[in-house]
Amino acid sequence: MLSDKLKKIPVRRYFALVISVVFLLAVLIAGFLYMNGPDRWKVISAIPGPIRKAGKMVLREINNAPYILYRFGSSELPQYSLKIKPVDLNFLNNNLPEIGEEMTDDYQVYVPAKFFFNDEEYDVDVRYRGATSAHWAYPKKSLRIRFKGDHLLNGMKTINLILPEDRGMIAEELNSYRARKLGLIVPDSQFVTISINGDTPAVYWEVEQTTKEFLEKNELSGDTNMYSEIYLYKDIFTDINYWKKYSVNPSRSENDFTELAVLLDILNNPNDEEFDKTIFNILDEDSFYNWTIWYLLAGSSAQGSQHNVRLYFDPSIGKFKFVAWDLSISEWYYYPDKYGAVDPRLIEESDSPLAIRILRHSEFMAERNERLWQYVQNENNLADELKYNDDTYQKIKKAFYQDTIKEYTNKYFDESVKSIRQIVENNFTGLRDLFVNDEVSCEFSFAGDESVSVNLFTASLAPLKVGKVELLDKNKNVAQTVYPEMSVISPVVANETLSTDYFIASGGIYIQYFDIFALAENSAKFDVSVGDGVKVYVENLYTGGESGTDCVLNNEL
Repeated sequence: MLSDKLKKIPVRRYFALVISVVFLLAVLIAGFLYMNGPDRWKVISAIPGPIRKAGKMVLREINNAPYILYRFGSSELPQYSLKIKPVDLNFLNNNLPEIGEEMTDDYQVYVPAKFFFNDEEYDVDVRYRGATSAHWAYPKKSLRIRFKGDHLLNGMKTINLILPEDRGMIAEELNSYRARKLGLIVPDSQFVTISINGDTPAVYWEVEQTTKEFLEKNELSGDTNMYSEIYLYKDIFTDINYWKKYSVNPSRSENDFTELAVLLDILNNPNDEEFDKTIFNILDEDSFYNWTIWYLLAGSSAQGSQHNVRLYFDPSIGKFKFVAWDLSISEWYYYPDKYGAVDPRLIEESDSPLAIRILRHSEFMAERNERLWQYVQNENNLADELKYNDDTYQKIKKAFYQDTIKEYTNKYFDESVKSIRQIVENNFTGLRDLFVNDEVSCEFSFAGDESVSVNLFTASLAPLKVGKVELLDKNKNVAQTVYPEMSVISPVVANETLSTDYFIASGGIYIQYFDIFALAENSAKFDVSVGDGVKVYVENLYTGGESGTDCVLNNEL
C-alpha cells in the first residue's frame, strides 16, 4: 500500500519531498495568479523574498527549456574576464543611488581591477555606468572600464559595457552600422561576454567611449573640443553651462567654449535671415543632413534638446560635426485612414531646437528631403540593413541564451529582435511611401468679393508640380482647362497650419493657394455656384507620377 511505501522513505527525504511538493504547488499557483490574476504585483509582493527569487528562477528555466541545446559550447563573441577585489566590488555595489534617482558624479567612482582578454592582462579602473537605475538596479549592471597608461584594448582607452536591453537588444548596433553608411562619426561597437570574478559570463553591448583616443583612432584630431550635455533634464541649446567636454583643445583653456557659444548664439538669434546665412558657417552641412536622415530612419527623437547630442568641432574646416550616440529605434505612428502611411507631421517632431530651426527654411528642408529620397529609393539599403540585423542575430543569440544573469527570457530576446527588424523595415518603407505618394486634397476658401481660392494639401515629401486645372460646372463637366504657370510645390514648413503642440510643423504638409478666377481666361463669365468645382492635377517630380483631385464648392459666393 501507499502508506507502507511512505513509511519506508527516510525522514529527511520525506520532509524534502513534502517541501518540494509544497514549493512546486506554490510556484504553480503563484504562476497561474501572476498570469491570470487581476493584480499580479500584489501576488508577487505577498510571496516571501527567497521563495519569490527561487520561483522566478524556476519560471525562467521553464521558459528557457526549448533553448537547452544552446547551453553547450561557447559562443562566437569575444570573451572578457574581470577580476575585482571583493572589498572594491562591495564598494561599487553599495555606492549606488536609490532606485529612480540619477547617477551623479558622487557615485561615479572607479576602483582598480584586472582585465583579461586573449591571454593578455590589462590594468584597468572600473565603475558602474548609466544615468538611470535601469543600468544598475539588478545583479547585471552596465560597466565602464578605463585602461591604464598606454596599454589599450585595440586602441581604445575606455569602453562601455551596456545592458543590451537598454539599447533595444540589437537596435543600437544596427543604428551604428547605418550611421557609418551615412558618413557620421561613429564609436566602435560590438557584442561581447564578460565574467566577473569567475562568475557566469554575461553578454553586453560594448561601445567605445568618445575620448581623445577614440578621435585619433578614427584619424580625427584629438586636439580639439568635443561636447556633450552635463545634465539629463536641461535645455542644453540655451546655455553653454549645460555642456561638458569629452576632448579638449590643448592650446586653449579647458573652460573656453567659444565655438559652442557661437553655435548657440546663431541658433537663438531671432533674425531668420541672419540664421539662414550663418548656420552652416559653424555647422557642417553634410553632417547635419546625414544626422537627420539617421534619426528619421530610426524613428527616434532621442537626440533632442536635453541629452545624447555629441558635437565634434573639426578644426580642419572650423565647423561642428555630429557623433552618433544612443539613438534607439521606434516605429513611426501610422494613420492609414487619414494619410495612408506615416503622418508626415510626426516625422518632424524632433525635440532638437537645431533641427527645428534649420528645417523651417524651405531650401534646407528640400535639400534634406532630396538626400532622404536618394537613400530610401534604393532598396539595396534596406536589404543591406536587414541582412546586417539577421547576421548579427545569428552571431549573438547563443551568448544571449547562455546568459543566466539577464532579467528576461530567451523568448523575450528573440521577440525583441524580431520586433526591431519589423520596425526597421516599416520605417524605411513608410518614409519611402511619403515620397511616392502624390495624392492631394483640397478645400475652397472665400477671400472676399467674388474671390475664391483653392487650398491644396498633400502628405508627400516629394516636390509636386501643378500641371493642369480643370474648372467644372455643377454637373462635373469640364467647363474650362487652364495650365497655370506655378512654381513647384516644394517641401516647406507651413507653421500657420498646425498646432503649436508640434515641435516642428511639417516637412510633408504644404499648402498652395491660387485664385480660380485668376486661372480662368474669362473669369467674369465663369459662374461659380453650389456644386461647381475644380479638378487639380499634380506631377510628382521624383517619381513622375500624376494624380488628380476634385474640389467641390459648398457655399454660395
